[in-house]
Amino acid sequence: MAATVVAVTLVIGFALWGRTLVSASTGGAHALPTIAVLPFVNMSSSGEQDRFADGLTEEITDQLTQIPGVRVAGRTSAFRYKDRNEDLRVIAKTLGVENVLEGSVRRDGEHLRITTQLIDSSGKHIWSRSYDRDRSDLLAIQNDVARTVATTFNAAVNAASTAAGKGGTTNREAYDAYLSARAAMINPGRAAAKDVRYAISQLEHAVALDPQFAMGWTWLALSYAKSDALPEKGTKEWKERARQSAARARDLAPDLSWVLAAEALVAMQDLHWFDAEKLLDRARASAGGTENPWTCSGCLYMLTGRPHDALKQFQRAAVVEPMLSMDALPFAASHFLAGELDDAERALKETGQFDGIEPAVIQHSLAQALARRDRGRIVAAISRMPANNVHHRMLKVIDDREAALAELRRLAPTGPVSSGFSTYIPLGLWSAYFGDDELALRYLAAATQDSCNTLVLWNPMLKNMRQLPGFKTLVSDLKLVDYWRGSGRWNEFCHPANDGDFECT
Repeated sequence: MAATVVAVTLVIGFALWGRTLVSASTGGAHALPTIAVLPFVNMSSSGEQDRFADGLTEEITDQLTQIPGVRVAGRTSAFRYKDRNEDLRVIAKTLGVENVLEGSVRRDGEHLRITTQLIDSSGKHIWSRSYDRDRSDLLAIQNDVARTVATTFNAAVNAASTAAGKGGTTNREAYDAYLSARAAMINPGRAAAKDVRYAISQLEHAVALDPQFAMGWTWLALSYAKSDALPEKGTKEWKERARQSAARARDLAPDLSWVLAAEALVAMQDLHWFDAEKLLDRARASAGGTENPWTCSGCLYMLTGRPHDALKQFQRAAVVEPMLSMDALPFAASHFLAGELDDAERALKETGQFDGIEPAVIQHSLAQALARRDRGRIVAAISRMPANNVHHRMLKVIDDREAALAELRRLAPTGPVSSGFSTYIPLGLWSAYFGDDELALRYLAAATQDSCNTLVLWNPMLKNMRQLPGFKTLVSDLKLVDYWRGSGRWNEFCHPANDGDFECT
């Protein structure tokens, strides 16, 4: 139910942090050395070490992005190739890089065996390294890999770039827990509830072991704010946990781009839209490799009703995340909210069928079909969904408006809502489909108690609902009107009117 056009867009946006040093106008020609780090293969006897291998890949990627003059492909794009036995030359071409770093890790108790090799885009083997070390040497191994890559590219690297001075930790147990959490949250919004809970427990353990671990606190804040799979998402308790974790990270490392992005997410959940925008401005200015505040900025503009500005941010993000052009849901959602249904449909058709994407594509297809009032496509989309959701229930009464509205009114909240906010989104959209805009507003007022759901308000189906007096009250309560007036930029659906009032269309 939560995997609607709203959650899908935010999932992708918050999952893709990566930065490029190349302009979008280069047409794929890179003046700088380029490299992608593929997911390290777990060679341990236990499959439980998969998370350790993925976390190690994440951290080596972060290390390499600290090398001045080297462009590193975005982590989300590189992780598309986990467990996919494909030609490295094809991978390099798809990711737009000249070099690929791959490796494996075997962990046996406190002993590690890590192998790495660098291969160029023609398939030529450049070098390989093997490490048989104690687990306590893990940070040193990562630094050595980064130095070797830097030497290959005649670049310099600061070996301390991911040490405690950059928000890291020297506590190996805390770092181990952090790696496991990062691996579980590689694709955060699509992670299963058990993975999200595991990541949060590991991060809580990490910061308990080292309270000075800024990146641990940062990812804890992000996990609380992005935990779409959990019913606690958006509740007062969860918001407070995210707020406290982000504040702790800020106290420890106030200028790190990751920290600024986490603060921006917390500002959004607290309806401090202008503060979030300023934090993301700073995050973009200080981003150093794998952080991609452009996607988070795109999400902010989607939430506040500026889909064309969001589209520009997603286009900028796609320079570093080549696979984003294949996982085109952010583009489809931007066009959709802008009312450009044909463009949205074309973008949706360009989306690759990778693990975890198909349910989101189906949800987008349904949203477009509902907006077009295309009964055949509505039925086709719902037929591909699990049988136990509200869409199947509404499909049974799709040709009986009064029966449908009776069912929707029966399900409507009668008192305060404290959790499960996203479950009200499809009910609100179906209410609008059947012509009860007041009921739609009632549902969506409940849904937007989690501020991550506010972009549903700009759905083209809801143009009549946006003209209700109650809608003006809702966007005022969400502090969006204060943001538009304070920033001097109104969104694409609301504009100032006479006598200090405003109108929405």
